[in-house]
Amino acid sequence: MARNNGRTVYLRSDGRWANKANDSLKASDFHESQDEACAKAKEMLQDTGGGELVVKDAQGAVMHRQAVSTATATDNAPPVI
Repeated sequence: MARNNGRTVYLRSDGRWANKANDSLKASDFHESQDEACAKAKEMLQDTGGGELVVKDAQGAVMHRQAVSTATATDNAPPVI
């Protein structure tokens, strides 16, 4: 069976934002803000070969979907001056 390498960010009932692999039963981690959870989810997708990031709003509706590709050596390189 092929691995579903997507991740979903959603608001939990305790007010924290969860970052969850789509093929997992439990969230990987929790964050105080949606932006923090999205950044971590993107990082994890890049590290695992890329995939789709789904971000839900506070009511659980899909706000947007984003394809995330694999990280490359230049992604974290300092800017050229």
